[in-house]
Amino acid sequence: MCARAREIGTLRALGFGGGAVAGSVLLEAILLALIGAVLGTLLVWLAFDGRVVYSGSVFRLHVSAPLLALGLAWGAAIALLGGAFPAIRAGRLEAAKALRAV
Repeated sequence: MCARAREIGTLRALGFGGGAVAGSVLLEAILLALIGAVLGTLLVWLAFDGRVVYSGSVFRLHVSAPLLALGLAWGAAIALLGGAFPAIRAGRLEAAKALRAV
């Protein structure tokens, strides 16, 4: 049984359908991942934009807006893949069984 079974059971007992519960779990996973992706891309931009690298040859790193957007898109895609199965499981959970979870 998942750690948040009682919360999911409460939502199901209040009348939310399986699709709504699964959607909320998936949306939460994506939003949390995007917060992490925004913080990560901000740190990368602050740490590496304009930095000179000496690796056999000399070149300057440039972190552009399209690269930052790509990082955010990858974060959302990974969250979608990682949150899909728990969301499906949460949507299939019965209210009575979830409320009895310890």
